[in-house]
Amino acid sequence: MNGYLATTPFFVDGVIAKDAPEAHYRMISPDYFRVLGIPLREGRSFTAADRHDAASVAIINATFARRYFAGRSPVGRRMRLDDGESVPREMEIVGVVGDVRHFGLEKEVTIEAYVPIAQVPDQTTIWLANNLYWVVHTDGAPLAVASTVRREIAAVDPAVPASFVRSMDQWMAGTLAPRRFNLQLVAAFAAAALLLAMVGVYAVSAAAVAARRREIGIRAALGASRLEVIALVLRTGLAPVLAGLATGAAVAV
Repeated sequence: MNGYLATTPFFVDGVIAKDAPEAHYRMISPDYFRVLGIPLREGRSFTAADRHDAASVAIINATFARRYFAGRSPVGRRMRLDDGESVPREMEIVGVVGDVRHFGLEKEVTIEAYVPIAQVPDQTTIWLANNLYWVVHTDGAPLAVASTVRREIAAVDPAVPASFVRSMDQWMAGTLAPRRFNLQLVAAFAAAALLLAMVGVYAVSAAAVAARRREIGIRAALGASRLEVIALVLRTGLAPVLAGLATGAAVAV
């Protein structure tokens, strides 16, 4: 489960309010990282013990750690997060996870702060109603359980629609569609270039053979076999082809 709030200011090592940077604020359930395969780099993940009445904790991404804790471990350090309380809420950093490009493969990695969904202040829960995403891990075809998930959500709150259901493959296909189109376009141009090269080689070889018709006739009259004549033509025609392939392979390497 992942609830998303665009950005929220945070305070580390005494940064004053007017200079406070902002992090993308994500409210997640304990199994979020495991289900999506986001690696835990340091510390621990959230557990069921991170309840509303427990000590406030947070997990940051690797970019956050590099930028504000260069050369130091952020685990065990404290930061304040302005996420809806009257004053910024102080919490302990308990883990660091790998970076995720939430906004596209071409976009820069953003600073991310993850908090347990059970510890989200009441003032911020309105964002959960508008920006809540469920990630469901299944053993079979993902979309086969879509109706079951919708039914279970409706059983909890009929007013909450479960809309825009997609498999992870469909999400990834949409993300990769521009790159795949560019790759297919390049492949089409490469195929056209290969076809033109083949036609050109054939035309040049045919012209070379036509120019040597008298020589080939004399060789045949002197006893050259059909295979010997073919070998002669192939040697002449393949020499520049093999030279080109060797040069191209060297340049590619």
